[in-house]
Amino acid sequence: MTLTEEPQQLRKLQQFYVAQVEQFYQQVQEWGKGKMKFTLSEYPLGDKTGEYQTHLLIATLIQKQPDELGSTVYFFPQGITFLTEEGTIELEGSFRKEELVYKQKDKLEDTEEDDQTMSLDDGFEEGWYWKFRGDSPGKIQWRRFTEAVFWEQVRECTSYSTEELS
Repeated sequence: MTLTEEPQQLRKLQQFYVAQVEQFYQQVQEWGKGKMKFTLSEYPLGDKTGEYQTHLLIATLIQKQPDELGSTVYFFPQGITFLTEEGTIELEGSFRKEELVYKQKDKLEDTEEDDQTMSLDDGFEEGWYWKFRGDSPGKIQWRRFTEAVFWEQVRECTSYSTEELS
């Protein structure tokens, strides 16, 4: 799908993004079952496609006190980016903030800081990816958002160890 001024197309982009966010939330809730309590709340969103509603997902570690510092991770939908038309979610905890990006099959490329475009075909498939800075300055790296990456992000955002989360 491409960004356009046509209202019907913009609505389709919004619906596609909301559907991907909802599927993502279902997967995250499955991975965290028994270890986390999940709450969904209405979340107004405005991006280049217009204004619409989606949900914010709040994940709280069960074995921690609800008000204990670092026991909650928030998943904030950020909408569709203008240039690349990718859907994004911001993952935020008391100790860290990360960006997740939905890569579409027909748009598997990335724009680096120096505006160079590189293909992401090698091993990439459609889905959610964790976007982060690698060891090289200015170099963006991508990791498919799997259950292992989910728990890694929960650890980073909450500062709890693997043993504490088990």
